[in-house]
Amino acid sequence: MIFDDSLFSYSENGKEKFFKGWISKNLQNDSFPFVVSEVADIVFLSANDHITTFYLHLPMQKVDTLYSEYERDWEGPNSCSCSMPLKELKLNGKSYIRKTDYDINGIYIFDR
Repeated sequence: MIFDDSLFSYSENGKEKFFKGWISKNLQNDSFPFVVSEVADIVFLSANDHITTFYLHLPMQKVDTLYSEYERDWEGPNSCSCSMPLKELKLNGKSYIRKTDYDINGIYIFDR
């Protein structure tokens, strides 16, 4: 169930640009919502335009900083068998915990 909108932003040529994300309520535990974005936007901007710092604007919360570094790797093989593998991902300077319980590719959980 989607219950709130969020925004991601990044800086390009000194201007702040925004794109939408959304928060999905975790039905198993009300205190831990999932935040989902147009992940393809983050991957593409990081790998192709070398933009690695994004800001997560949640309603009624402080702004969080997401460091997201992907690289272009058309030749492979690489860890994800994809053309843009993840090199590094941090939220407010903290690394993620990867969980494969829900999805074989894993989800990334951050301790905010």
